[in-house]
Amino acid sequence: MALCTQRYTLVGFSKEVDRRPLNFVRPIPANRICRACGVVPRVAALLPCLHVVCKTCYDQCRLNDGNSCPLDGSLCSDEDVDWRDFPADTLLRQQVKCWNEDNGCEVVTCAFKLHEHFLEDCDYHTTSCLKCSAAILCKDVCAHLRSDCTARTLPRMHGAPRTSPSDPEAIVQALNASLDARIGEMTSRLGQVMSESSAQSDRLNELSHCMNTIKEALLQPRASGACTEQSGVPEAAFGVAPVGAVERILITHGDRLTEISRSVSSLGNTLNQAMEDAKRTSIEKLEQNASDLRMLHADVSEHMTASTDVLEEITQSLSEFKAILKKELKPAAVLSPETTAASPRVSVEQIERRGEVSQNTNDAESCRIVLKGIAPIKEYVNLDGLYDYIGEKIYLSGYHILAGLKLVKDDEGVGLHARIKILKGVNDDFLEWPFYRNIKLTAVHPSSSQERHCVSYAFRSLTHFGKPGLVGNKALYFPEGSLRLEDLEREGYVDNDKLVITWELVPLPVSQ
Repeated sequence: MALCTQRYTLVGFSKEVDRRPLNFVRPIPANRICRACGVVPRVAALLPCLHVVCKTCYDQCRLNDGNSCPLDGSLCSDEDVDWRDFPADTLLRQQVKCWNEDNGCEVVTCAFKLHEHFLEDCDYHTTSCLKCSAAILCKDVCAHLRSDCTARTLPRMHGAPRTSPSDPEAIVQALNASLDARIGEMTSRLGQVMSESSAQSDRLNELSHCMNTIKEALLQPRASGACTEQSGVPEAAFGVAPVGAVERILITHGDRLTEISRSVSSLGNTLNQAMEDAKRTSIEKLEQNASDLRMLHADVSEHMTASTDVLEEITQSLSEFKAILKKELKPAAVLSPETTAASPRVSVEQIERRGEVSQNTNDAESCRIVLKGIAPIKEYVNLDGLYDYIGEKIYLSGYHILAGLKLVKDDEGVGLHARIKILKGVNDDFLEWPFYRNIKLTAVHPSSSQERHCVSYAFRSLTHFGKPGLVGNKALYFPEGSLRLEDLEREGYVDNDKLVITWELVPLPVSQ
């Protein structure tokens, strides 16, 4: 589902784009989106309550005695459902953004070409570095490795969800992702420091071994000297060789000790610098995290405050509406018993008043419709396939109806059809039911007396033409008879981007 965005998921159009979210440049009409699951289906069901659902959701609406709308619970039968097809070529010609838009790709192309671009032409695919696990573009992998994992990383992991300033949960998730990334960086840096410390420990062990060797060599002459004194042998005979050996050992290890000393000093400086860098980086990141948390707290507080204000306004409005409703219903409740117990004379007066109302609403047989904005309407029909002009509420021949028009695209162009919806009216108890009249559409020429007309013939249907309830009957249009919009434009019926149509009820012959 798409929420305040132009990101939609298609179902039933093409295996290359189905079930993958697409970012459209222009929004898709709301009457093409399933109100239950948010997908854009190839075939959608328009329920009598005017909610649109996909076939998968409609199959879940079935009950023992019919179907129930998943949104408002209203009941309907299969015959009352209007199945609408969304032409695939119409939708797949619309412009969409590349799936790698978050990674920097700015390509905008037709929906049916997106799969080919994504697989063959897009240079913004991502991968994870095997050394540091950072998200990087495939084309930047070698440069990233040459920089010792410090360059050309993406600002966030591939596929991370977009966040909205008004969505606290999304902000928290984004902050957690940022913290995880920074913890990974610190872990990598500390691992490097530990590796350097291990190397330093090996060097110190080597130095200790050398010192022990020298100590043993120095102790050897003393032991030899003691033995010489006891045996009376001259000291020079036994002492020269050990002392010379010590000198050779000292000379051999002198350079090595100097090198080790320099290495120890250098490693100490490196270790101190690394610790300072890690400390400074940790402090900076902690300060940044603290700042992010403060901003998050402020955003959440603002969001909660705004939500509280809205809820208070809604509560106040409901209270006012409830008070008005009680005020309006109280007189009706008081008058109902009196009306029930009224004398026959009162009933006669009521019938006379109804007769006056019926006389006032029975005179008109036709009405005039001025359809403005023909050019944008025609463009919409060519894109969406159809357009409904619901019309205004009016009494014709005593019937309370919505006299409207429906423009439908077909192989020959755009057809203009009659549309009707029977509403509950004041004359319903005195009229003949079901409604059974032909409907005539007449195009009025703005500068001459010529006319074009078509007649839509009546048929029996209690669903559409039976005595209406509180919400009226189901609307319908007549697909058989139509005026061709292209002919009307060519013959000059469209003037100043508007078209005048006479909508007329035609009585049937007595034999019918």
